[in-house]
Amino acid sequence: MIDEVAMKEWLRVFTADRCPLSVPFETGPDISEYANADTAGTLTMLPGFGLAESGVFDVPQFEILIRAREHQLTDLQRTFQILDKALVQELEGEHLWGTWVAIVGRSGGQPTPRQQDTRERRAYVCTYFAKVEL
Repeated sequence: MIDEVAMKEWLRVFTADRCPLSVPFETGPDISEYANADTAGTLTMLPGFGLAESGVFDVPQFEILIRAREHQLTDLQRTFQILDKALVQELEGEHLWGTWVAIVGRSGGQPTPRQQDTRERRAYVCTYFAKVEL
């Protein structure tokens, strides 16, 4: 089972160390404390696919949404590209987020832009699955 707090911290540190935007993350879907933030990320745990490989692994899903001001759109796009690549291509067979992560993949398509909101912020969102040890 994925530890949401550990994953949220990993995302915060990852974006601070390797991305153009340093993003504070909260668990979602409701993030009232970040409603007015210029740059913010949301991690939302979702129902997964269930068990895989005779019950040895679980396959939970999670959604990552990052938003930033319109003038930071290029940095927002680049941040999500770097994060997406790390999740899908670089994480394999590692102890992360309070569990053993065998692999991470996208559950659906690539990161998708969202329309600008009333505070002139843009967002990208993507849903992932992780094959983790029970």
